[in-house]
Amino acid sequence: MKLSDITFVKRIAVGGADGRVTTQDVQETMAMLNRCLHELPRGKVIAVEQTPCIHMDANGSHVFQLVSYHVGFARKPAWLDDDE
Repeated sequence: MKLSDITFVKRIAVGGADGRVTTQDVQETMAMLNRCLHELPRGKVIAVEQTPCIHMDANGSHVFQLVSYHVGFARKPAWLDDDE
């Protein structure tokens, strides 16, 4: 697939900058990413954003990261709802 063939882009964000993301949230998001990359019509990762965040509290500092994948499709998949 060429970049000029892409007519729809789905942004999938994994993780979070606030530290309130559960393992189940990450697993569900990764399942959506895998579905976008393996089911027909297959998408292709066209960009990746990485947003780090450092949170300081009484226990020290914690580093969180939000990784956003931009998956391009030649057409919007029928199985992809508008509310996702």
